[in-house]
Amino acid sequence: MTYRTLINQYQNRHHLLLEEIKTVIYYVNGLNYTSLILQYDDEVLNLPRIRYYLRKLIQGIPVSYAIRQFENKGTIYYLNRHVLIPRPETLELINIIQKEQRLQDKIIVDVGTGSGIIGIELAKETKTKVYLLDISSAALSVTKRNAKRILTITNYQIMKSDLLDALVKANCQVDLIVSNPPYISKEEILDKSVFDYEPHQALFAEPPLYFYQEILKQSLMVLKPNGSLYFEINPLFAETLKDMAQKYYPQAEITLMRDLYHKVRFLKLINVK
Repeated sequence: MTYRTLINQYQNRHHLLLEEIKTVIYYVNGLNYTSLILQYDDEVLNLPRIRYYLRKLIQGIPVSYAIRQFENKGTIYYLNRHVLIPRPETLELINIIQKEQRLQDKIIVDVGTGSGIIGIELAKETKTKVYLLDISSAALSVTKRNAKRILTITNYQIMKSDLLDALVKANCQVDLIVSNPPYISKEEILDKSVFDYEPHQALFAEPPLYFYQEILKQSLMVLKPNGSLYFEINPLFAETLKDMAQKYYPQAEITLMRDLYHKVRFLKLINVK
């Protein structure tokens, strides 16, 4: 069987997405887009193993959980079902911060870090100190695995913490706080693959702004003057969250920003003093 036949079979018979089929092939055979195109009519190598992972996709398991990894710009992150699969919006938030902030020699905290992708991406090419915080021990084992492999210098600290609580108790002061906390209401309808496989602790919040309010409250004790805070947010509650943030930081510059899909997806706060 050729790669062309295999891809057509799983697209047409099993209705799998082309990119997910290719992701499995890349993973199993170490190929990339160009090399697969060049070998499209060649016999498939490691066919039984490829079929093994494709069967997982047919069962509805997201591809990143099936192969236990996620790639961002050539950097491979280990994933399992204790952490969320990074979304395009989260990667966009990372890019925004990298463009807007001079990260060199800053102290950053990633709250609810999960896989660690936000904090690790912000720290991996700078002399930034990053705190990677999560309340879940299972999630932190994933964070630790990724940080140890990706970050080449020991410019990070992994801490079990209820939001910012560990830094508050340690009297730490930071330049930048970033978080993508749980913000989905239980009334919202999610894709079955998300609801069935992703960790509910990292998805749902009741009320939806609970974790934002707690982070804002705690941040008053750790965010330096002129420091920055970035949230990934639920567009449904953007204005309400902006008003909440302004109550905690009356003098702050607070901006709502849209994502690539033109939804209000991010909040930026500058702690003007």
